[in-house]
Amino acid sequence: MSLDSRDTVKERAEAALEDDFLRQAVRFTTERLRSGRLQAAGEHGNWEAWRERGRQIRLHTIAHLDYYLNLFAENARANGAQVHFARTAEEAVRIVQEIARRVQAKTVVKSKSMVTEELHLNQALKEIGVKAIETDLGEYIIQLAGEAPSHIIIPAIHKNKAQIAEVLSEEAGEQLPPDTKVLAGFARKRLREEFLKADIGMTGCNFAVAETGSICIFENEGNARMVSTVPKVQITLMGMERIVPSWADLEVMATLLPRSATGQKLTVYLSGISGPRRPGDGDGPEEMHIVIVDNGRSNQLGDPEFQELLNCIRCGACLNVCPVYRHIGGHAYGSTYSGPIGAVLTPALKKNVAEWDDIANASSLCGACWEACPVKIPLHDMLVYLRRRKAESPHRSAGEAAAMKAYGLTMAKPGRLSAALKLARFGQRFAGKGGEIRARIGPLDGWIKHRALPMLPQESFRDRWKKLNTGGVKPHDPAVEERLCAALAKRRGSGDAAHVQAPVQAQIQAASPEPAPMPDDQRAMLGHIAAKLGHPPRTAPAGRALRGAPDFWHAFALPPEERRERFAANFRAAGGHVASVPDLHAASRYIAERAAERGASSLLLQDAPELAGLALDSAMPDACLSVWNRDPATDWIAEAAGADAGVVLADCAAAYTGTVALLSSRGRGRSVSLLPPVLFIVLPADRIRTRLGEVFAEFDAGGRSAMPAGVHLISGPSRSADIENDLTIGVHGPGDVHVIIVGSSE
Repeated sequence: MSLDSRDTVKERAEAALEDDFLRQAVRFTTERLRSGRLQAAGEHGNWEAWRERGRQIRLHTIAHLDYYLNLFAENARANGAQVHFARTAEEAVRIVQEIARRVQAKTVVKSKSMVTEELHLNQALKEIGVKAIETDLGEYIIQLAGEAPSHIIIPAIHKNKAQIAEVLSEEAGEQLPPDTKVLAGFARKRLREEFLKADIGMTGCNFAVAETGSICIFENEGNARMVSTVPKVQITLMGMERIVPSWADLEVMATLLPRSATGQKLTVYLSGISGPRRPGDGDGPEEMHIVIVDNGRSNQLGDPEFQELLNCIRCGACLNVCPVYRHIGGHAYGSTYSGPIGAVLTPALKKNVAEWDDIANASSLCGACWEACPVKIPLHDMLVYLRRRKAESPHRSAGEAAAMKAYGLTMAKPGRLSAALKLARFGQRFAGKGGEIRARIGPLDGWIKHRALPMLPQESFRDRWKKLNTGGVKPHDPAVEERLCAALAKRRGSGDAAHVQAPVQAQIQAASPEPAPMPDDQRAMLGHIAAKLGHPPRTAPAGRALRGAPDFWHAFALPPEERRERFAANFRAAGGHVASVPDLHAASRYIAERAAERGASSLLLQDAPELAGLALDSAMPDACLSVWNRDPATDWIAEAAGADAGVVLADCAAAYTGTVALLSSRGRGRSVSLLPPVLFIVLPADRIRTRLGEVFAEFDAGGRSAMPAGVHLISGPSRSADIENDLTIGVHGPGDVHVIIVGSSE
């Protein structure tokens, strides 16, 4: 099923409900993701404190969005990146097309990006003769099938193995069996060819760190690392709200996002990219562009009902708990974004709002989305606001208008409601049986066709509450109270947020000093954002009460030996191998033995002094050993692609997530840890920290000037569950990963 905006939500939902496989597949996969989130949150502990901290960071960032976007742009340019601001989808597409034309691109390899889906960028590139190739396994499958993603995290959730085998067999020119390992292996081989010859790599952006100008990408397969490592030109498209102030704040998001999305402590790869390759580097893009996209997002700024929508971190947790999404899947929503977040975000981003307001009806208003959301976005309230807007709009039908008027009159007075309930209880005697309404007449027919409709109880909630409520009503959370009061004030007096911004804009133009010189596109977009937020454009740091993880987390520290044990347990749980050895001689012997077992005869080593002590030429006299970037004339990316194994040095590690951090430099190319199928990581024991935040703290302390072009965090072998949620190891990155802990933990 592909997206078809010509049908109504109701028609698309009815078609989805007739697809038994779709319903079973979506329910099975979302239940696994939901269970994984609950388990990961429970194991982590203090989850509500982390949610609240995440919410506060997002609220602060969006409230000062113009400042943090400006700070990010300045630092990204200082890193060597070219930063573009696009107010509309058309502007963003034009920028990308112009870059592609200038570099005479023929092919673009893309990692997963909902923004590029939102912009319909693949079609726009095709129109100028450029072939765009999706490289995420699920995205690749549905691109070949001519379809659209149906889930933020698992795009091909609606397809079974047989259907996927049929799609990939047509691409392969031979019949492939419906076996996950075979299908993923074909995709790996075919896409590896595309990575190595592509002119442009295109990525999305999970978060952008303002203080260092870094783009951060979370993924499991390694395709985003490929896209940002191999092609000579990189284009990153990011929604304007994807900012966090610091790496300390990123630790909070790195705690919330993977656990909420897939139940992982951390995704296999977290890449921090701070500009193009440095002089002398052997890999990474020579040219990097960052396109910051508005495309309707700023419409929510300054609106008390919808501004928190921009807090979304795109984890998909709300989809996995939504009873509507779990029955109809993603395509029934008819747009790029589905589930509760899509039901609110789609009307917000679309110009023809009236056409999309109906999507808010695809919800039971149960509030499960808010309970699952890691940053506590009140999506259920927003859906009610959208329904109110539709009910008050001139676009509704006469029947709906009459029904709403009757409903309003009934609910206006308790006596009317009581009389209506008595009448309904009397009438249901003739329409119900066995405790359920069975008469399929009028609007009841669509409901009863797919679900049970219970009969009204003889005792109403109001009657029961009189008996049960002995302790009084619990007051609202102050933050909730403030938000609801602001929304009510808007509804009663101030009208739409867009209508109250004109005086603010005039004040800004009259009273604000001239901002620092900046490109026209940036000046215009940041001025617009500031106006929507109701303040002059900000260039001074915003005051903050909170930064980074909750206070209690900073006190969490494991003793050295326990750090080693916790790291090993977590890395093994993710599918990796861990060995502890006393010295580099023993590490060399381990590498030689494992390489021999795997038939790995060609090894590529990073050029690090610590690795020279391995003396692998003595331990493996018959092997072909190369050292990264020793000869500038060598094509080192091709060398890495042809190597059987890579050997790298870890800069530090985090025990709590089982993560190693690798920093790129001239002698330490990122391809060494990415392109070979087998990876050996040498980790000095004294570099193991307890928390991820301790690793990030070094980036904050060093600042932008100390950041390498690439920071790559690795938490196991490359993996994917995009084919019927069946886990396969070794998709685009190494599938066989060994960490060798060397020396004493003291």
